[in-house]
Amino acid sequence: MRLTFSNESINVSEGVIIGPNCVISPNVSIGAMCYINFQCGIGHDSIISDYVQVNPGSQLGGFSRVGEESIIGSGSTLIQGVTLGSKVTVASGAVVFGKVDDNSTIIGNPAKRIKIK
Repeated sequence: MRLTFSNESINVSEGVIIGPNCVISPNVSIGAMCYINFQCGIGHDSIISDYVQVNPGSQLGGFSRVGEESIIGSGSTLIQGVTLGSKVTVASGAVVFGKVDDNSTIIGNPAKRIKIK
């Protein structure tokens, strides 16, 4: 499905749920079966891959890239241009700068990778 607003567009794939009070900027692509919870912001030119969950109050800066099956915790922030790999978990309230490798769990401000035992 393609939604168009004011001559700008977002691409939304099958099975996507977008909660109330979200702001989605122009030129955003959201993959299949994603859940964008309430009061989230997604910056311009961002790409969200399939099966991603963005929890309440999260903010993704422009040109963000989120890999498949990633989870972005409540109230977290991805600074402009951040790239998350696949199966990344971002803890609630984390502030993410730069690139995050696949299969990582990150917490804090600035966000750092932790090891899960």
